[in-house]
Amino acid sequence: MSSAARSRLLLSHRVTTNSVPSTSDQTGARVRVNKRIHAQQQQKSKANKKKNENSRYEFPGSMPSAFQKDVTRALEQAKRAEKVWSCEITDFYSPPLCDWIEAAVKKNFGEAIVCNRFGGFSGAEQQRVLLARRDNSEELFELAKKDEFFANEEDEGEVDTNNCAIACVNISGKFAFDPASHPDFLGAVLNAGVKREKIGDILVNNSSEGGAKVLATPAIAVFLTRALESVRTVKVTVELFPLSELEGAQGAQVQEPVRTYEASLRLDAVASAGFRCARSKMGEDIVKGNVKLNYNVCEKKNATVGQGDMISCRGRGRVEVKEILEQQNDRYRIELVRYK
Repeated sequence: MSSAARSRLLLSHRVTTNSVPSTSDQTGARVRVNKRIHAQQQQKSKANKKKNENSRYEFPGSMPSAFQKDVTRALEQAKRAEKVWSCEITDFYSPPLCDWIEAAVKKNFGEAIVCNRFGGFSGAEQQRVLLARRDNSEELFELAKKDEFFANEEDEGEVDTNNCAIACVNISGKFAFDPASHPDFLGAVLNAGVKREKIGDILVNNSSEGGAKVLATPAIAVFLTRALESVRTVKVTVELFPLSELEGAQGAQVQEPVRTYEASLRLDAVASAGFRCARSKMGEDIVKGNVKLNYNVCEKKNATVGQGDMISCRGRGRVEVKEILEQQNDRYRIELVRYK
């Protein structure tokens, strides 16, 4: 046999040997395929489970899809309240979301389940929805709104929240040389590890000492007394504060009246005047989704603002449209209140 023939024979043998996977390679490939199939089946199962959970309930036709998760959770709580005769309490939600929860509960449970909103004081924006059977709702709602909660010191302040919806803390410190605004207090609380839906309104004290009052779930209120140490550069003291002293607290917030004259009621024009910033800057915030009109994200700079509307901007606070008067020169005199 010539050397060329031997080379071809050896090459053929090598290719044949390499093309046949070993037993270990075959096993590994089979394991990888099985894992991939199992992962796909799990993903499909989760999707079907989520679909089945949502299909158990009927939602109002025009409800935004972004609210579906929270509304579904509230409906599950309503179902539990109906079954065990308890008072179930949602997280803190904005007024539009509370509206959708109440509409969905009525659609699915009729008059059997009663909804009652509670934000800690009259006029609160962020509120929790209390859910209970109509038969015993009055008694349970009264217990949930009482101005106290129970903490067991032996259990390191573990809080029993079964009969209490909201607690309040007062944040105090030497803010004279480094004043803090609403976004500062909100940021400090969130940076402490608290989820936004676990806290309600934040009322910035309208006094020379500064500080703020924060509404929260009882467990979070106790947590903040231990975990929150500073706001901006100011060391703070956090203490529990009675809800009974919060009535009318909205009027004690830091408020700045603003009067502006505008040729139109466009969102970017009114908001830039209220927050005292350039219209181009406000337009950028609107397009980025940083601005809410009546608690809903609005990305249209030319959206029309009306009397009584609430405008909020991330990092800037809130502006309420108090009054709109049309002037003779085709301009609008707009009275605003900015909450810092």
